Amino acid sequence: MSEFIQLCRMLSKTDDVLLEQGGSNSAHSTQTSLGFFVLLIGIVSGFTAWYWFDFFVENVIVHVMAVLLTMTVMLATYRELIGGYSRFALIAGIPIALVVAFISQIPFKLAIFSDSIIPQITYLELQKNAKIIKHRDSRLNDSEKKFDKDVRILGEKRSKLLGKISKSRTKMESTYIASSLGSIDNQLAQIERRRLESSESINDDFSKKYTKLQDGFWTRYESFQMLVEKNRHIKRVSLVLDSAAVLLFLLPIIIKLFNFTEYHSHLGNQKDMRIREGGSIVRSHGEFIEMNKPVSGYLISDSSQSMMRSLPSR
Repeated sequence: MSEFIQLCRMLSKTDDVLLEQGGSNSAHSTQTSLGFFVLLIGIVSGFTAWYWFDFFVENVIVHVMAVLLTMTVMLATYRELIGGYSRFALIAGIPIALVVAFISQIPFKLAIFSDSIIPQITYLELQKNAKIIKHRDSRLNDSEKKFDKDVRILGEKRSKLLGKISKSRTKMESTYIASSLGSIDNQLAQIERRRLESSESINDDFSKKYTKLQDGFWTRYESFQMLVEKNRHIKRVSLVLDSAAVLLFLLPIIIKLFNFTEYHSHLGNQKDMRIREGGSIVRSHGEFIEMNKPVSGYLISDSSQSMMRSLPSR
């Protein structure tokens, strides 16, 4: 028997002695297949856990330990579930398998569509900040209109003064016009400075209110959900991954439910026999205690008690 088959048999909690004694070829194949699916579920769970904990755990050692713990728990859970012979336990495990399947397929989707998700995060961020973006643009627009109006008025005055320079007849008049032009230029410079200060103030206020989305797990998942709603191709692939995950986690349970072999019957009979043997031991122990009642700190039998009662009293 190869080491891989031995591993699969171990993961399906197979009793090799009982299987060899009363197991058909079908029973051998079933137990090996069940172990293979348990192994595959453990690997998928490891990848899922690695992706999940990558967003929440920074320490590498803790990250690896959490992944190994998750794989161990999943392997042990499915090994116990598949290794028994109770149909009720298998049916009770179906809801758990569905929940695990739903959780496990999410990282695969996020990894496959990561190139499409990253731009979607930017779009989602803009969508969440749409109101404050609109408010900022409105303030900037109103501020620009006010300053443009002041610049236009001063520009008209400056144009009129420039037209008077060529017509000035005296030096005093020319000096006055030049002084007025200098004053207007100073006012225009002040307006541009106030325009810049106003713009910086509005943008600073906007930055304080702007919500920056972190590139985390939930942000990516929300972005992916938006992609599914908009893109039919991504929606189809998402449904295929959902189906594959459900099939993987339910398949060993379904195989066990609908393929109970003589091996499982022998396993159940053996367990029932052990329970009966345990009950017999308990009954025998009770009878032994009843026959040996304590007297003055000692255990004596009923016959000994009768002999003691027959002795003459002093």
